[in-house]
Amino acid sequence: TVDLSDYAGQEVTLRFEYVTDAAVNGEGLLLDDLSIEALGYSEGFEMDDGRWEAEGFARLYNRLPQTYRLLLVELGSETRLTEITLDDSRHAEVRLNLGGAYDEAVLVVIGTARHTWQPAPYKYQVVP
Repeated sequence: TVDLSDYAGQEVTLRFEYVTDAAVNGEGLLLDDLSIEALGYSEGFEMDDGRWEAEGFARLYNRLPQTYRLLLVELGSETRLTEITLDDSRHAEVRLNLGGAYDEAVLVVIGTARHTWQPAPYKYQVVP
């Protein structure tokens, strides 16, 4: 609770700022159920009614859809990088031909959802 009565009758801009370092963003700033009783203003942030300017912030609903990028790194006498395209259901099939120019392969899975540092689970299967 913050007492704004010293500003009664004045125009006030209420801002929230979240500052962090460039290396670790943490969980971010979470706002909910803001009200200014003297103005009859309240905001729960669950709906966007246009009264709140979320400039620089993202309105999130507890879950973010995760997107991925996959990169196949084949190692041997040469190194080859191949980006793997996922279909709409986030599946892909890749055939490896190891033993020729390439004797090892590494699959790099990158979670690309914005606004989060949470781990993103991903399943893959290797079939002989």
